[in-house]
Amino acid sequence: MLTYALTVLLGAFLLFQVQPIMGRVLLPWFGGTPAVWSTCMLFFQVLLLGGYAYAHALAGRKSTRGQALVHMCVVAACAAFVAFLWTRWEAPILPGESFRPTDASSPVLRILGILSVAVAAPYLLLAATGPLLQAWFARAFPGRSPYWLYVLSNTGSLAALVTYPFLVEPELTLVAQATAWSLGFLAFAALLAACCVLALRAVPLATPAALDADSGNDAAVLPPPLAVRLLWMALPAAASAMLLATTNQLCQEVAVIPFLWVLPLTIYLLSFIVVFASDRFYWPPFWRFALFAASVGVVIALFEHLDLDILLEVAIYSAFLLVVCMVCHGELVRLRPAPARLTSFYLGMSLGGALGGAFVTLLAPVLFVGLWEFHFGVVAVWLLLAAVQHVRHVEWHEESRVKALKWVLILVGVGLAVPLAIEAAKRYEDAIHSTRNFYGVLRVREIDRDLPDQHSLRLSHGAILHGVQFFDPARRNQPTSYYAEDSGVGLSVLMHPKRLDGQPGMRIGVIGLGVGTMAAYGRKGDTVRFYEINDDVIGLSQSVRPFFTYLRDGPAKVDVVYGDARTSLEQERQSGNLQELDVLVVDAFSSDSIPVHLLTLEAVRLYFDHLAWDGVLAIHVSNRHLDLARVVWQIARQLEVPTVLIKARGDDQAVWATSWMLLSRNELFFVQPEIADVGDFDPTGGPDTLWTDDYSNLFRVLR
Repeated sequence: MLTYALTVLLGAFLLFQVQPIMGRVLLPWFGGTPAVWSTCMLFFQVLLLGGYAYAHALAGRKSTRGQALVHMCVVAACAAFVAFLWTRWEAPILPGESFRPTDASSPVLRILGILSVAVAAPYLLLAATGPLLQAWFARAFPGRSPYWLYVLSNTGSLAALVTYPFLVEPELTLVAQATAWSLGFLAFAALLAACCVLALRAVPLATPAALDADSGNDAAVLPPPLAVRLLWMALPAAASAMLLATTNQLCQEVAVIPFLWVLPLTIYLLSFIVVFASDRFYWPPFWRFALFAASVGVVIALFEHLDLDILLEVAIYSAFLLVVCMVCHGELVRLRPAPARLTSFYLGMSLGGALGGAFVTLLAPVLFVGLWEFHFGVVAVWLLLAAVQHVRHVEWHEESRVKALKWVLILVGVGLAVPLAIEAAKRYEDAIHSTRNFYGVLRVREIDRDLPDQHSLRLSHGAILHGVQFFDPARRNQPTSYYAEDSGVGLSVLMHPKRLDGQPGMRIGVIGLGVGTMAAYGRKGDTVRFYEINDDVIGLSQSVRPFFTYLRDGPAKVDVVYGDARTSLEQERQSGNLQELDVLVVDAFSSDSIPVHLLTLEAVRLYFDHLAWDGVLAIHVSNRHLDLARVVWQIARQLEVPTVLIKARGDDQAVWATSWMLLSRNELFFVQPEIADVGDFDPTGGPDTLWTDDYSNLFRVLR
């Protein structure tokens, strides 16, 4: 029994520890967008389904010994495959540089392909372990429930998620993480082989179905009603969809970091542990009331998101997800079958989880122009609860109050749909163009049509404005929004020695196109080179009839490089094509979310490789939640490069309050009165924090 327990515990730990590791590896390769994690989650959910399907098919064999022989061969093959990868890559599950994308096309397919090569085989084996060993346990110990092993499995999974952001990621490099995981997998394979040996030596027993039949348990012999089997899929599908939808909401508004992947997933798993541990922990009346309160709270949060403190926002969404998962999984436990149907029950659960993930990752971007899957999910959970009550009334002929409760739940769901629809519509009022793709949601709005001098177009990415351009010819090429002439980035160009001396041929690089405002600083003979990963953003400025015309109207030569900026700059460096930029601007925010891989020590070193000796690096650090100035300050200290923080006030019409960090090896740049009189040369204000490709700590830079 101890061998079973250790194998299940370690397998579950490895199953969920590999998820943030692989997400961390792939995040900088695909633009640092929240969709990277959603795609990874979809992959792992589909493989979980594959593992459960394999366990269900194998457990259907009458002979446990036959099952053990087949599974032992699979264990040996997977262990050999991991060992083979160790001879090809720096660490077994870390794909080599040959897998790194050279352009931004087909990100979803590429992520799925890389994950398939790196971890599909060991992950399938890990996924099959829980249900298969529970089925073997049920045959070996027919008088005991195998569901305690499921609780143990979820405990191991929870331990993996909790330890990753607090212990594993801060202390180990990615190579060390992958190496430790691979060693753990080989130890797991040895334990699993021992379980197979135990199964081979065991005295053949009747199947659980036969044992239940002998004891008069007709419910175990007869297949459950179709409606119940559909609920085995629908309930976990709803919880899975809300897991990913909530994660997207948090990452869109804060940052794409492992902690905000792990927190929702931890809540999701915690609900499994609680409801499967004991029926006492799920009392439907209490959790329905909690769901109502949490639903109201999250609706208010959607309306007030711009004014919410980051911790309060995270707490509201987390509490809502916890209640949703408790309700969905609690109702699922009330519908669980006898051990004879155990593997089919888990198969239905995993299929539902995969369908929920596919809905958010694949269907929602096609069906919705905004992140409306969250709104949709809030209502769907209430209607699903009503469906559960309907099935209970029809299948088990429960009293009439159950039927009445069904209509109450429907009314609550419909009632919540109204404010949710209003909030979704509010975000898109005045929108004349809206698109959604792998990299987020874009909206173009037309403002102040009745005021000729204020009539403008504005671009929003998520919840944050990213640029504005006026229709008035006199103001059409005015630097606006975060790029006004008195802003840090404006001063980086206007106070550059080459501009002050009137030298031609100034070279300006910009990471993040936005509406192309930086092109307004270009003069005849200059070159402005933009790096942009989102082709929808490029289309807004470079189509046949562009919404924004900064690129077209400016006198400078304009280049647009499609793809992740860091990848493009690294490729240019490898080919010897250093750009010798006079100014490099880093402003690649998606809503208030930051692509962390663009703000690491290694990234800034890359930027300086592309700067001329007296070049200026301008990094946008405005953020509602995070003090990014401290991050950049520590990097500048590490590189021994002078830096200054420049804050500018806006007018809330065309110019917005901004904070920029300017870094340059040319110390004379900082003594100019225009810089020295407005800059802050010691902007730390908190504990030191140095972000690298192997380490980033969100908590240390919270405002």
